[in-house]
Amino acid sequence: MNGPNSADAAYLDVDSSFARAVRAAYRSANAELLRHRLDLGVGLFVLATVAVLALEREAYLAQATDMAWLQVAQVVLCAVALLLARWTPVRERLPLIGAVVTSALIVSVVVEDALLGFSREITEVGLVALLASTAALFPWGWRAQLGVGLATVAAFVAAETLVFEGPPGVRAHLSLLVVASATVAGALLMDRYRFSAFQRAAGLEEASRQNREEAEISAALVEVGQTLASGVGQPDVFDRVNRLIVGLLGCDWSATVTLDPDRDVYRIVGIHGVSQEARDQADGLEFSEESLPLFRELRKGEMVEIEDVSESRLMPARFFDRFQVSAALAAPIVLGNEVVGAVTNGYARHRGPFGRKHRRITTGIAQATAIAVENQRLFSDLARANRVKSDFVSTMSHELRTPVNVILGYARMLEEGDAGDLTPEQRDLVVRVRRSGMRLGELVDGILDLSRLESGAERLKLDWIEIDAFVAMLDAEFREEVEGSGLVLEWVNHLEGRRMLTEGPRLRTIVRHLVQNAVKFTPRGEVRVELEQSSASLVVTVSDSGIGIAPEDVEAIFDEFHQVDGTDSRRFGGAGLGLHIVRRLVDRLGGSVAVVSEPGRGSIFTVEVPAQFARARGA
Repeated sequence: MNGPNSADAAYLDVDSSFARAVRAAYRSANAELLRHRLDLGVGLFVLATVAVLALEREAYLAQATDMAWLQVAQVVLCAVALLLARWTPVRERLPLIGAVVTSALIVSVVVEDALLGFSREITEVGLVALLASTAALFPWGWRAQLGVGLATVAAFVAAETLVFEGPPGVRAHLSLLVVASATVAGALLMDRYRFSAFQRAAGLEEASRQNREEAEISAALVEVGQTLASGVGQPDVFDRVNRLIVGLLGCDWSATVTLDPDRDVYRIVGIHGVSQEARDQADGLEFSEESLPLFRELRKGEMVEIEDVSESRLMPARFFDRFQVSAALAAPIVLGNEVVGAVTNGYARHRGPFGRKHRRITTGIAQATAIAVENQRLFSDLARANRVKSDFVSTMSHELRTPVNVILGYARMLEEGDAGDLTPEQRDLVVRVRRSGMRLGELVDGILDLSRLESGAERLKLDWIEIDAFVAMLDAEFREEVEGSGLVLEWVNHLEGRRMLTEGPRLRTIVRHLVQNAVKFTPRGEVRVELEQSSASLVVTVSDSGIGIAPEDVEAIFDEFHQVDGTDSRRFGGAGLGLHIVRRLVDRLGGSVAVVSEPGRGSIFTVEVPAQFARARGA
């Protein structure tokens, strides 16, 4: 027997395809084991024959001529058995061949015993030993063992009838028959035991393989998910995912196609593994569902596998030729109940079915990509809305700036008496109007600065600025605001007579917002601004004796539209943009900003930005 019989189905608790694979592997392993055992069996037979002949040397020498043909026949049988065991085409028939050769050898042994004049008992003992040896040694199943047993009993019965003297021994016949039956039962039980052990080992190996495969699939999907998550809003995110798929699956190419809902057409948004010419052709390529039957199949929400594109009608042949495709696997990208694209990958030369791992990873990536497609859509919508908002804010801020400047101009003219003398009460009202106009102007300036930052339109432009003039201009801008308020604004310039290479407008905006913030939150006391050099950086320190900041609020003060006191009844006005703009601009300049503060004892803001220094012109 070369494997389990039909009764084995009763103890096969595995998937039918796996069971077939196990049976095939068991037959192959059994055939290899039987080949080695036949070598051993032939060796033992020759050794036993030589031993018997040595013990019966005198009888053998007397009949040497009559026995020669039998010895030659045994040698030929052994040689045939060894040669056939090594011939691959008959490997599946090795149990049958082994049984036939063994039966022939047993018959030759009976004939040999008869020619040598052995007694019935000696022959019986020898046959019992041979039957037991074959059952224990050869893993050929119960059918082969049954054939050998029947041949042995038949040979012994014939010898008793034709050769042995005296009446037939019923007891001998019965004993030999029992032994033959026992060896057949033993072969059956042993075969079942070996197959059960082989099946368990194969099951454990398959479970281990599947666990490893699941771990590989999970790791691959995690890596793809991380790539998708980190690439939200980046135009090359799908190219990176497709590159990752090619590496994970060992395929030749991979592409991601998504649906443009506004125009109801599909576009290739990511591709890897094709020629540069094919990539160039993929850019801007659009196709409808009607032009590609593949997407009608994907609309069903199921994976589509094309083992050989030459035999497929799902896509035009020219499309496969253009992108050098021989086999493809496509998984739909589904959002809700809508198919919004597909993840496709495959081979350029290889044809045939795709493996389980390939299908699992492709399906998992398609599911992860669905979230990425939705995020990309949301990101695009958000970016579009943000651009509209920025354009609106910028336009309105510019429109507001003009009337604010007019109001400030008229207020200054009234205050200076250009329209006639004012009473003290009227002058006080005009001063209040001008100060409120200045605060409104600060709000507009802050919104304009934020709008410019968000648009990203401004590029860094370095220029040499005179530090003394820079400080004087800022001092003049704030001098009038703090005049008469009981607040002392002090400028300490440790870089007099020098100039620096930096982005002047942005640096001026940084210092202006820092000083505005210090003045606003210091009703009385002192605000001190220091400028100094540290290596290749400008260090600006703005310290005040104002209300200070609690430690838990220090990081939050840089948030957009945030003030520590966010109640409707807060004492200090402003939109909460100044410090947010400071941090954004400092980051743009490649610098840093630090805060040290204590409630009730003031704050110290330190800004450090890269700069080059030189002597001022004419200094």
